[in-house]
Amino acid sequence: MKGQATPDMPLRKRNRMVRFKGVSFRMDKELRESVGTPDLVMTRWEAHSQLSTREEREQRMTDYFSRHEFVTRRQLQFLLGLKKTVAVEQLRQWREAGLLLNKGSDRQPIYVPVPGCFGR
Repeated sequence: MKGQATPDMPLRKRNRMVRFKGVSFRMDKELRESVGTPDLVMTRWEAHSQLSTREEREQRMTDYFSRHEFVTRRQLQFLLGLKKTVAVEQLRQWREAGLLLNKGSDRQPIYVPVPGCFGR
């Protein structure tokens, strides 16, 4: 039986047949009445990178590299509060300025500070 799992099949074979598409949850009336209507609060979501000066960014990186060996683009995003494109541009600028080196591959870069930069 292609695509159908049966209880007599080995578990390993059944596990390979499981497919997951998505989840849609709707409360039934009884649960909604017992829980009540949730109070929703709108949060402030920023669509742009946080503004910071060059000195602030470099100071944060100096502090970061005092505790860590390398940084990735994603870590830089969260550390400096940047969007992906701005973080990529910042890394490119620091590489061109000779402050960072890519010790990883082109597809999986990890950046380390050049000796004498960012407190190293």
